[in-house]
Amino acid sequence: MIADVIGLPLETVGPAEGAPLGAAMLAAVGGGSFASVSEAGKAWLRPEARTEPDASSAEAYEEAYRRYRTLYPALEEWFGKALGW
Repeated sequence: MIADVIGLPLETVGPAEGAPLGAAMLAAVGGGSFASVSEAGKAWLRPEARTEPDASSAEAYEEAYRRYRTLYPALEEWFGKALGW
């Protein structure tokens, strides 16, 4: 669904241990093992799946977004009150 909404392919990477792996990557960069987080990611992450956007859904999402953009200004004050802004 996200690929459809943004109109771009998405890749899932592994391993699945996202938060601990991210912390380890930051520690490795901080410790000098890698020059950047990007470099650590290239070394430690591997692509697992790719999701292509479904072009047939694009118009439906565009129409929904147009309606949202039209309605939001009229409802902005109500959203603020409902959320305690």
